[in-house]
Amino acid sequence: MEEAFLKTTHAARAEAAAARREERRRAEKERILQEEDPDKQRKWEEKEQRRLAKKRAPRMKQLKVKAL
Repeated sequence: MEEAFLKTTHAARAEAAAARREERRRAEKERILQEEDPDKQRKWEEKEQRRLAKKRAPRMKQLKVKAL
């Protein structure tokens, strides 16, 4: 009973945190697009593209390296 409650509350908190992160990103994008400096906009766009590429990349399992 308690475990199910903890799972549902955890899921709700995780969803709320994701929504806050997304809202923060949206606000940052809006602020950057309002900027007059095109260089700043370009740098932010490149940073965002790198972040999205990293997010989309397949996750690789880490292999342990044995010391010889």
